[in-house]
Parts: sequence; structure tokens; C-alpha cells
Amino acid sequence: MPDNIARFTRELAGLITEGGHSVNPSHPILVPVDDGAEGGPDSSPERVIQEVEKQCRQWAGKEQVADLAQTDLIAHTSGTTTGNSKLVSLTREALLASARATLDYLGGPGHWVVTLPVHHIAGLQMLTRAIISGTQPLVAQRPAGRFSLPQFIAATRQAAEQQAGALRLYTSLVPRQLERIMGDAQAVAAVRRYDAILVGGQATPAPLLQAARNIGLQIFTTYGSTETAAGCVYNSFPLPGVKLRLSADGVIQIAGEQLMSGYLNAPSPFVEENGIRWLETSDLGRLGSDGSLQVTGRTDDLLIIGGLKVQPGLVEEILRSHPLISDAAVVAIQSETSPRLGALLAPSSSAPNPFPAQTWRQLADAISSQLGHASVPQIVKTTPALPLRGIGKVDRAAARALLSAPGGRLGAESATSEE
Repeated sequence: MPDNIARFTRELAGLITEGGHSVNPSHPILVPVDDGAEGGPDSSPERVIQEVEKQCRQWAGKEQVADLAQTDLIAHTSGTTTGNSKLVSLTREALLASARATLDYLGGPGHWVVTLPVHHIAGLQMLTRAIISGTQPLVAQRPAGRFSLPQFIAATRQAAEQQAGALRLYTSLVPRQLERIMGDAQAVAAVRRYDAILVGGQATPAPLLQAARNIGLQIFTTYGSTETAAGCVYNSFPLPGVKLRLSADGVIQIAGEQLMSGYLNAPSPFVEENGIRWLETSDLGRLGSDGSLQVTGRTDDLLIIGGLKVQPGLVEEILRSHPLISDAAVVAIQSETSPRLGALLAPSSSAPNPFPAQTWRQLADAISSQLGHASVPQIVKTTPALPLRGIGKVDRAAARALLSAPGGRLGAESATSEE
């Protein structure tokens, strides 16, 4: 990086312009991976490619598995790159459908400043949008794909000079990156130049979102996944051509041209009805009467506490809405008797230290009144920043370990905080 990104951009451009493997079998299937700098030898490109080939051979010919002959690009779902993550089969057409829908929605072609690792679908699609815009993506990363504030400022200035008013200027961030930008005066001056800023990867705390919009930033919150070739719901509404519905259990289902062909190492998650393929996600949500979508959590995060169902996402939403909390993770902590609910809080820069126990009691009352007493976390700790993985998703296993470790707790059991 950035040379690796330039090389991958050329390969991706070739796939888009030459028709891809599904049209021209002599064209290679692209498999974007990181350079191994963060994950060690087991996540090196060579090791990942070997694992991809192995899993494709193991699953080849099984029912409900995507056809490798109709695959142009293989992407991993978030998680480990060689372990339990799924291999997602994407076609050139799905990548282009997603990229074009985004550009049409945002106002047309533009320059893209790349802030996210391109082996993740969100970063990869920034390259696709630049390619079809006819522009050269600019990189705001240090080696190993880490976001760099100075490089973001420099890349923004360079893009603005190239733009010269002819094309629009875009970028995509995760909430943690937006938070860092908002805390730096030079970065704020730079980010004001953008015509649109996509923010996704996880829920954006409401105070951060409001603060960014209050200074005039053109923020678009996004929802999507590797399976949908990146974001397909912007500011709570589906992009043109995207259809949403909920299953009887409240699971979000999505239809549209941007969907993956399927998994190469797992059964199909599609439900077909009246000739329409509906992708059944792992996310729970609510649909408003105006067609807006609210994501409330994940099916695999749904917890049973005291015999009652608890949706961590709804609890986190209440916690993140408080001005003294920049982020929060709610998980189940195993005990000798029954699971207990834990909350790991990242206080905002304005929060006193130690975190006020009275504030927590007020939050606990709000959670109880809105969601029921079972949704009130029993174990609460603070940390300067939540542990993250991938492009900014909370590492819930690491959060669980922090909450389970000995140390001070905030709340009914103790009025101290743990840094």
C-alpha cells in the first residue's frame, strides 16, 4: 500500500472492462486479501488463496452453493480470513449495480479518497466507483491499511485540486474515523470539501452524527454487507432498485441486482418467491410506514437473560444517544448460574473521569422503561475505546473478555470505573 491498491485497482478495472471470469473463463477470479501485515503468516495472500482453493474444492458440486464458473470476485465476510468466514461469490454485474446506484444517488461520478481497507467490500467498492467515474482513487492509509489523519488531509487537498469543480468529491468512513476527524481542526477543514461522506460498518452514535451534520457535513449513514456488494440502504432508505421486507421473525430480507450469487463454502441464504431472490440477512429490523429501515440487532446477537429476549442493538442505541458516551458494546457474560448482561462503555471526550455513577443510574432507568428490566446491563465498565476488528466493527469477544476480567465496575456493584 498504496502500490498494492494501485495494482488491485488495475486488476479490478480489467475485470469490469473485459467482462470478467463469468464471461471470459481465461480471466482470473479476483480474491482481494490484505498484505498479512496485521494478521501474521496465516493471513498472508498465499495462505489465504490456498485456503480459498481448498474450501472451493471441498464444497464444489454441493447443492445451494454458488457456481464458481459464474463468479468474478470472491470476498470474505467479516471475521477471520481463513476460519469461519464465508466466501462470497460476486459477479461483475453485482459490483457495477451497487456502484452505479450509489453514484446516481449521490449526484453522479466523482473522485474517491480511499480510507478503508480494500480487501473489505466497503473499501473495494470505493475503487469500483472511482473506476466507472473515470477517476484515479487517492489513498489515505498507512501500510497495512490503517487510516492516517495526515494522509487523509493531504489526499483530500489533492483530490480537491484535481476536482477543480468538474466532478464531485466523495469518501467513506467508519464511525471511529469520523470521530477522529471531528477532533482535529485541520481534518474538519478538509472534510468540509466533500460533497458526500458515507458512514457505516456499525451504528454511528447519534451525538457524533448530529455534531457532524451541525457543521454542515453531508453525511449519509449506510447499511449493507459483503453479500449486498456494500451499502444498499442510505440514510435509512433503500437505494433505487433495492427492495426490503421483514420475515415473520423480523429478519431483514433484501432483493436487487447488487446481491451476491451465493456462498462458495456455505448453503444459500436466499428465499425465492414469485421469481424474486430475497437474501435473508442475519440482521433484525423494523420498517416504517414510509419505507425507512431501522436495524435493531443481529439474530446471532439475540440474548436470553432471565428467560427473556434481549436485543443488544437496542440497548446500545440508548447508550450511544447519551452525550457522555461515544460508543458502547452490550454482550452476555457467562456465570456459574445464568448469563448476565454486560455493557462496555467508551466515554466521550466531555465525560468526567471517573464516569458518573448517577449518569449510569439514569441510563439504567431509561433502558428499563423502554426495553424492560432484563435489558439493563448488570456488569458495566468503561474503556478509552472499544476493541475493534475488520473495518471498525466491535470485537464482541474482546469486549466480553474485558467485562469478565477482574477490576472495578460501574453501577450497582461499584461506583468506580475501569480505564
